Amino acid sequence: MFKDLRDSFKEWSISVPKRWWEMLGVPLTIIPLCVGIISFIRWTQNSTPPLPWWIIGLVVGGAILFFVVSFATFHKLRMEVKRVRSEQDTELKLGKDDDFPSISETIKNSKVVWGFWHTGNRARESFYYGSVKRILLLEPDPNSEAFRHVLSEVSIRPVTAKELIAQIELTKDEAISKNIKKRWHNEVTSHSLMICDPSAEIEGGKTTFSDQAFVFVQVPDRNLNIEEWKKYKKTASRDRGAFDRYVAWFKDVWDNKSKPVSS
Repeated sequence: MFKDLRDSFKEWSISVPKRWWEMLGVPLTIIPLCVGIISFIRWTQNSTPPLPWWIIGLVVGGAILFFVVSFATFHKLRMEVKRVRSEQDTELKLGKDDDFPSISETIKNSKVVWGFWHTGNRARESFYYGSVKRILLLEPDPNSEAFRHVLSEVSIRPVTAKELIAQIELTKDEAISKNIKKRWHNEVTSHSLMICDPSAEIEGGKTTFSDQAFVFVQVPDRNLNIEEWKKYKKTASRDRGAFDRYVAWFKDVWDNKSKPVSS
C-alpha cells in the first residue's frame, strides 16, 4: 500500500509542473467566488470585516484542499489502471504459438497433464514423456451431436467422418500403449484444454495441484491457421477461482458424463 502511494506521489509530482496552469486555474476560480459569498454574508450581518488573514487562510486552505483531492483522484485512477492491466495479464490472451509454449513443450515440462481433446492429434507424440495421466477424447460415434459438431465446425480442413475417427483411434491406441487413463466424452464444444502442473502431488492415485498449475485452453477456428487460434492460460497462483472451476468441470465430465474406453 505504502509503495503504491509513494509511486503515485512520484508520478503525480512529475505531472504537476506540466499541468500547473490548469491546476492553478481551479482554485483561482473557486476561491474568489467563495470570498464574494462570504463577504456578502458578512455585509448583510452589518459586521465589520476582519483583517484579511482569513482570506489568506482561505486561499492557502483551498489550494491545499485542491491538491489533496487532485492527488487522491490521481492515485485512484492509477490503481484502477494497475488493476485492469493485472487482470489483462490473466485474462484472455490472443496470439500465435510463439506466445505460448508448444503443446509438446508444455507436456514435457509438466509432472501431471489432464487433456480434454477432440482427437489429441497434436499431443499424441508427447505421450512418451509420461506426464499425461488422464485424457478425455471425443467418442468416435458419427451419429452423436458432438462428433458432427467437430466434423463440421472445428476440423481445420475438410475431413470425412472416417478420417476423424482414424485420428481419434490413433490417439486412443497410443494412450493404451502408454497406460494412460482415458475415457470418451460427448461434450458439444469447440475448445480443447490441458490442465498442467510441473510440481503436482500424487498420493494414492489422487492428484493435488500446486500453485504452479495452469489451464491451457485453445479455441480451434477452421477459418484460421493453427498458429492463429485463440488461446489463453489460467494459472492457479494468479486466478485460483477460475483454475478450480476448470478442474471441477473436467472432473464432472470424467466422473459423470463420459464412457470407458475399451481396448
